[in-house]
Amino acid sequence: MLGTAVSPQLFASYIVHPSPGYLSTFEVQYGPTDNTSFVGWTGGYADQATATANYPGATGAVAVLQQGSPMSANAGPTSQGNPGLLQLNPTPWVSNTSLSINNYALKFEYLVKSTWSAGQIWIAVGGWYGWSSYTARFAPWESAPGGKLQPSGWQTATIPLTEFHKGNEFWQTSYKTSGAIATKFSDFPTTEVGFLIANDLPAAVPVNSVNIAIDNVRIVKIQ
Repeated sequence: MLGTAVSPQLFASYIVHPSPGYLSTFEVQYGPTDNTSFVGWTGGYADQATATANYPGATGAVAVLQQGSPMSANAGPTSQGNPGLLQLNPTPWVSNTSLSINNYALKFEYLVKSTWSAGQIWIAVGGWYGWSSYTARFAPWESAPGGKLQPSGWQTATIPLTEFHKGNEFWQTSYKTSGAIATKFSDFPTTEVGFLIANDLPAAVPVNSVNIAIDNVRIVKIQ
């Protein structure tokens, strides 16, 4: 199961983000391949001043995913207008890739800017049109009261690595089923990660249905 929780502290206030483990803090846009920066592409970016003003609780720069055009039914991660896609640098996940992925998860903070009740985020391993190895689906509004996730400050998303399924086409036809998964870190062909706005449900999605900020993407060990 995908999980969320209220963030107990301002994660963006961390001073040191050691790698491996931290994938991006979004402090630097289009920067070198370290854990403070990200490639960017069509994803939005809010520097520290902009984030402080527009995303309450942010204490550093953040990335933004905002659906800029309507999405047709079963669209998948097609062109959704800017800023609809974030591409992270290939930062190491763990120091020993022979480890099992059991008890490991991808975590990040997110802030819902407006009510979220349609559209999904696909979190895909791969880069530059190569997001076809392993994919996880993030749509917390589906389990929210009334199917609507209301703005309520920064939240923490926890997605076990066992939720990343082989390929991504199956999401559009059987998104609630289980596909093949990795068993150890070396099964993932790359450490590049993309956040893609998508619609894998049989109903069209109006423009601006997805509008969130994210920060502090990391791989962590969980209980």
